[in-house]
Amino acid sequence: MTLQFQNLGIWLNWKDPYMTLRDEYNRSSLGGRLKKLMRKTLLEKGLRSLTGAPGAETAIADSEVEVFGSF
Repeated sequence: MTLQFQNLGIWLNWKDPYMTLRDEYNRSSLGGRLKKLMRKTLLEKGLRSLTGAPGAETAIADSEVEVFGSF
């Protein structure tokens, strides 16, 4: 795919592209946001139960629980 983009004339730093999937990007982005939330005292430490989907091993949103609970 890189060659296709280069052939189209896309201007990019091909040796070190900006990729949001990289761990270092995610850490720096999340860290900055968390610091802002902490300064504004918008974070609360505590425990909360989450409803999960055992097959997918993921959490389910409250709205999904309400929808699927009505069947």
